[in-house]
Amino acid sequence: MTYEKHLKDLRNKLAREHMSLLIGAGFSKNVHSSFLSWDELLLDLTKYLYSEEIDTAYQQLNKSGIKNKQTLSAFSKQKCKEITNRIGYLEVVTEYIRRKGYPEAIATYIEERTPAIEKDGDDFQLKIGGNTIKIKGERLNLHRKVIQLPWNNIYTTNYDELLDCCIDEGQISQLRKDIEDLENDTANLYRERDELQEKIQALPEITDAPVTGPPSNPADLANISSSHAVDKAAKDRQDIQRDIGLNEAKIKDNDQTIKEKETALLSRYHVVRNAADLRLKRTKNIIKLHGSLRSTLQKEEFYFQFDGDPHKLYVIAKEDYDTYPEKHEAFTQLMRISLLQESFCLIGFSGVDPNFKAWINWVKDILHKEAIKNKNRQYKIYLIDVGSAEIPVEQQLFYENHSIIRIPLQAPSVISFLQQETNNKIKISGAGSALKAFFLFLENGDFINPEISQIDLSVENKRNKIWRDFRVFDIQKKPEHEPMVETLAKLSTIQNKIWIGNLNYANTHNQFSLINYVNYQAYKAYILDDDLDNSLKKLLLAALKDYHVPITNFVDEDVVTALLNNEETSLSTKILLARVHSFNILESAEQSFYDQVLVLAYSFRFKELEIKLNAWQTQGKEIIQRSGFLAIFNSQDTAEKLSLVVEDDYLLTDEELLYGYELLHFLKSTYSWPVEKRIKRAIRNYEKAGFQTLNNKFEYIQDQFLAKQAKPAPLGENRYSTSRSLSFRNHSKPEAALQYLMLLAETGFQLMIRRTYNIAAEAWYTLFLSGFEYYPYPFLFYSLQYSDEKFLKRIGQEYAFSEGNDAKVRKLLPEITSKLLANFQDAPQDYQHHILVFLSKIIIAVDPAIWQNGFLDIWRGLLAEGVAFEDPARYSYLNFFISGVQYLTDPAIILNIVEDALVDIRQGSPDRAISYLYYFNQNVHYKNAKDVGISQSLENLIDETINALTQSRDDLIFVIGNIHVLLSDEQKARVVEMLQQFDFTKVKNPRSWRIFLYFVDTDIALKQAVKDALLQSKGIWHTGVNGNTYTMGRMNLVELSKLTVSEYLPKGFVWTQEEIEILYSGLKERLPGIQHFSSLDRDSKFDFVDVLDEMYWFLQKYKPQLEYLPDFEQIYQTTSQLFYADRNYEALDDGLISDDHSTVVWALSELSVMVFKNDAKPDQIKIIFYKVLLQNDPAIEATLSYLSAWAKDILANKTLSGMAQLYADILKRYRDNPLTNVDAAFVEEKLIAIAEQLDAIGYQDEAIIWWLENARHSVYNNIKQHLLKEISDEDE
Repeated sequence: MTYEKHLKDLRNKLAREHMSLLIGAGFSKNVHSSFLSWDELLLDLTKYLYSEEIDTAYQQLNKSGIKNKQTLSAFSKQKCKEITNRIGYLEVVTEYIRRKGYPEAIATYIEERTPAIEKDGDDFQLKIGGNTIKIKGERLNLHRKVIQLPWNNIYTTNYDELLDCCIDEGQISQLRKDIEDLENDTANLYRERDELQEKIQALPEITDAPVTGPPSNPADLANISSSHAVDKAAKDRQDIQRDIGLNEAKIKDNDQTIKEKETALLSRYHVVRNAADLRLKRTKNIIKLHGSLRSTLQKEEFYFQFDGDPHKLYVIAKEDYDTYPEKHEAFTQLMRISLLQESFCLIGFSGVDPNFKAWINWVKDILHKEAIKNKNRQYKIYLIDVGSAEIPVEQQLFYENHSIIRIPLQAPSVISFLQQETNNKIKISGAGSALKAFFLFLENGDFINPEISQIDLSVENKRNKIWRDFRVFDIQKKPEHEPMVETLAKLSTIQNKIWIGNLNYANTHNQFSLINYVNYQAYKAYILDDDLDNSLKKLLLAALKDYHVPITNFVDEDVVTALLNNEETSLSTKILLARVHSFNILESAEQSFYDQVLVLAYSFRFKELEIKLNAWQTQGKEIIQRSGFLAIFNSQDTAEKLSLVVEDDYLLTDEELLYGYELLHFLKSTYSWPVEKRIKRAIRNYEKAGFQTLNNKFEYIQDQFLAKQAKPAPLGENRYSTSRSLSFRNHSKPEAALQYLMLLAETGFQLMIRRTYNIAAEAWYTLFLSGFEYYPYPFLFYSLQYSDEKFLKRIGQEYAFSEGNDAKVRKLLPEITSKLLANFQDAPQDYQHHILVFLSKIIIAVDPAIWQNGFLDIWRGLLAEGVAFEDPARYSYLNFFISGVQYLTDPAIILNIVEDALVDIRQGSPDRAISYLYYFNQNVHYKNAKDVGISQSLENLIDETINALTQSRDDLIFVIGNIHVLLSDEQKARVVEMLQQFDFTKVKNPRSWRIFLYFVDTDIALKQAVKDALLQSKGIWHTGVNGNTYTMGRMNLVELSKLTVSEYLPKGFVWTQEEIEILYSGLKERLPGIQHFSSLDRDSKFDFVDVLDEMYWFLQKYKPQLEYLPDFEQIYQTTSQLFYADRNYEALDDGLISDDHSTVVWALSELSVMVFKNDAKPDQIKIIFYKVLLQNDPAIEATLSYLSAWAKDILANKTLSGMAQLYADILKRYRDNPLTNVDAAFVEEKLIAIAEQLDAIGYQDEAIIWWLENARHSVYNNIKQHLLKEISDEDE
C-alpha cells in the first residue's frame, strides 16, 4: 500500500483544524519501560486469579518428558496471556473485582503499577512501588511534540500524568484567577462610575461657565477677578468628570487585559478529568477518558470518583466499558460529535487491545457510515503503528469497514517518505525515532501552525501596563511613596518571567524618565536621603534592567554608590555593574559565568573563549547565549545542536524559543540556503500570535537613528528665523547605540557570520559611531565580524583618529593592538582576515615598538603557511603588510622581511614581494637599515638577484629598484653591467623606464641606448586604439613627463629637436583615434584621460620648438579641446570651485604645474586658500595636500605677497576646528609641513609654534617618519 497520500491527508486535516488525537498506553512506553502495556498491567492480576491453573500446567509440562527450558516466571507470562485471550481482558478485571469484593481493590492495583511523575528541575522522577527512578527531561520530548501540534483535542485512555506534566496547570489556574479578579474589579469600577454619575447629576446646573485664559482686550482687565473666581459647583463637576474619565480608562484597560488573558487561556491545553470541566471550553483539552492518577493530596483526602461516579476511580472493567456511553455521556458525545466533524489520529494502540476495540464500539455507527461513503479513500481514523509487520487480511477488512487507515511508521516505504520530507534529519531505527520523524513531518506542513502559548505574551502585556500606570511627571517634586510600593509589588509577580521586554517608547517612556530623573533635583535628593524603604532604589534597578542600558552611563556616580552601599540593592547593582565591567574587559568576583564569557570574547581571547563555552552547562536563555558565541567558531555544528534544543523545547520559554528560532534561522543561512520552511513558519507564527521578535527589537533601536522628515513648508518661510535647530527626541543616538550593544551582549546574537549579516554594515556603522568611544572593545569585537574591506578600514581609522570621551580609544589603542596580535593565531579564519585589515589602519597611530614583533610573528606564520606572498581570495595580508612596512623601526625586522621577499622572488612570480619592497621605500628606517650591517645571506641574495637580471627576467629591475638603498657601489655597477646586455627595444613594461634611467645615468652610451629604444616604444602615446576597436590603454602608457628632465628630475632625458619632432609625429598619429572614439561614445573619453594629459603637457612644454610646424596650431587646439572636455571644465577657476570631486582634483593638478613654473595667478591660488580656510568639500584633503606641497614655492615667490599670513590662518583654523571624517594623520602631516615652511622663512605666529610642538608629541607614525626625513634631508 502507498501511504504517502494518507500521511499528507492527515497533515492537511491537521492544518485545517479537522483533527483530534487519541493516545493509548503504548505511547507512554517511549518515556520508560515502567509504563505498562495491557498485557503487562494485567499480569499480576491474572496470576492472582489463576495461580492454581498456571502452577498445574507448569507441573504437567515438566512431567510430560518434553524438555522445558522455561522458568516458571516466563511460563506464567505466556500462560497469563493465553488466559486473558481466552477469557477476555475486561472479564479478567471484572472477576478480580468480584473476587476482591470491592472496586477500590482495582484502583489500588493500578496505582501500585503506574508510575507517578514529579518534576525535578529540568528532569523528572518516576515513583512506583516505593522506588524512585530518575529520568532526563528529554524523555518526554515526544509528549511535548504532541502538545505543540494543533489538535482540536487530545483524548487519552492512559492513567499516567505524562501529558499533564507537559503543560503548566499552575499557569492556567493563575490565568483563571487573574480573569476572575479583573472581572470583580471591573464590576466594582462600574458601581463606582454609577455612583459618580449620580453625584454629578445632584450638582446644581451652571448657567455661565467661568472665563478661562487671558483677557482678549484691555477692557477685560477690570473683570479679571470676577471672571476667574472659582465656582465650587463647577470645580466639583470638573473633579467628578475627571474621576469618571479615570474610572472608564481603568475599565477599558481591564477589558483589554481580560481579553488577552482569555486568549492566553484558550491557547493552553487544559486537563479535563471530569465532564463538568468541558463547560470551560470545548477545544484545546487533554481529556482523561479513563481516569487520572490521584495526587498525594487526593490520596490523603481519600478522594475517590471518576467523572462524578463515586464507585470507581478508573475505567478498566467490562462493566465500566459497557456502561460508559450512559454514565459518561458528555465524553462519549464529544467524541462522537468530533468524529462527525473531523478525523482522529490514534497513537499508542495496537489495533487489537481492549481500549481500542471499546472506543471503536462507541462510535462504530459513525464509522460504518463513513466507510460506505469512502469512495475517495478519505479515512476517519488514522491508526499510527510504530511497527512494520503486515496484518492479517481479516483485520485489514475490519479497518476498511470502520474507515480506518493503518500507517506502519517503520515500513520501508514510510521510512523513505518521512526521511525525504524531513531532509533526513532523523534516522529511523525504532519506535521513538519513527514517532519523532512523524511529528517532524506534521510540523513541516506549509499550513501547520504549531501551538504557541499566550502566557508569555500575557506577562509582557502586564509588564507594559504596570510601567504605563506608574507615572513620572515632575522632576521638581519628590516621587510619591505609595505608587512606588504598589508598582514594585506588581513587578514582583512577573519577576524573571520576561527576558527582553518591548522597547518601544510607548512601553518604556516611564522607565526612561525614571532613569533620567534620579540624577536631578527632587528625585536625586529622595534616593540619597529619604528613600527609607528603598522603594525608589529598587524601582530604579528594575527600570535599568527593563530598559537595557549600562548603569554607569545613565546613573550618576553618587546614586550608584548609594545603591551599592545599601544591603537590599547591593547585589542587583553589582550584577548590573558586572555587565559594564565585561564591556571594559575587567574581571571581577561578581561576574556571572556569562559575563566571564563576554570578557573573553571582547578581549579577543578566542582560544579561552571556545574552551569556556564548551565547558558551559547551560539552561534556558543561556542555551541561546552560548550558541550565539559558539557560532563564531562553527556555525553549522552550532546550528545542528541548537536545532535539537529547539525541537526539544521544554528547556525554553516561548520567548526564548522564538529567539532560538531566530538564531537558528540566522545560523542556518550562513551555510545552507534556502532555510527550512518550518523555521521561517515558526517565527511567522509567533509574530501572528502577537510576539515581538528579537530582530524587531533590534530594528526599533536602529530606527532611532532615522531623522524625522521635515514637513513641506513654503520657500523662504524661515529666511530670518533664529529658532534653535536642535530638537529633543525620545532617544539620543548614544543611548540607542548603547542599548543595541546591551541587547547584543544579553542575547549572544552576532552581527555577521560567514558573510551573512543580521544588520548591514552601513546600518551598524551609524550605531558604532555613537557608541564605540564609550566601549571600544565590544564595539570592535562586533565590527570585526564584517568582511567588507572598506568598512573595516574605516573602522580602523575611527579608532586611530578618535579624540572623543577624553580620548579613551586613543589611550587604549596600544592595548587593543597588543591583544589582537597576541590572539591572532587563535582567531577564527574570518576574524584573522578582518583583524589584519583593521590593524592596517590603526598601526599608524601606535608606536611600532608595541606591534612590530607581533607583525613579524604574523609574517613568519603566514610565510610558513605559504600565503605571505599569495592571497588569492582577499587582500587582508597585503593591506596589513603594506601598512606595516612603512612604519617598522627595527632594522633587523626590516632586513629580515627584505630577505624573505628576495627568497620568494627567486622562487617564482615577484609581484607581491615587489609591492612590499616598494612600500619599504616610504620608510625612513628602511633607508637607514643598511647602516646597521647587512647579513651575508642577504648580500648573497642581492647579488643573486642582480645576476639574474636578464632580458627574460627584466621584471627583476623593479626588485632591484626597490632595494637600491641597500646596494653597495659595486652592486650598482654590476646592475649597469647587466643592463648593458639588454635590448631595450624589447622592453614591454612602461614602468621599467624610470628605473633604467636611475641606473644608467652615469653611463652616457647606455643612457642614449635607453633613450633611443624609448623613442621606438609603443607605449609612447599609447591609446588602446587598434583599428576599429579600443581597450583600456593607461596600463601600457609610458609617462614621458616623468622621464623628461625637470627641476624635480634633473637626471631626466633631454630631448633634441629631432627627437621632439619624432615624438610629435607619434602624437599626431594617435590623436585621430582618440577623436573618433570620443565622438562615438561619450564615456569612452575616460579611457584617454592619462594619454591626453601627457599629450597636453608635451605640446605646452615644447610649443616653442614645434609652433613653426604648419599643423601645430590645429593639433594643439584639437588636443586642448579633448583635454578640457575630458576634465569637465573650461576655465581653471571653474574647475577649482566645482562641486565634483574628480573635477577639483584635475584642476588642482593643472594649477600645480603652473605653481611650480611660477605661472599661477594670485587669484587662483587664493581660491585654494579660501576653500581650505572654509573647510569646503569636495576634495578638501587633496586641496590641503596640494597647498602644503606648494608652500615652499609660494612662500619663495615674491609676486605672491600675503600668502604667509593665509597659511598661518589655516594653521589657526585647523588647530581650533579640526576636520572631521578625514584621514587625521594625513591632514596633520600636511599642516605640520606648512608650519615647517613658515618657520623656515622666519615667519612668526603662535599657531606655527603649536603645530611644531604638536609634531614632536604626535602619536602618528607618518608624522614621526616625516620629522626623521626632515632631519635626514638636513644632514644630507
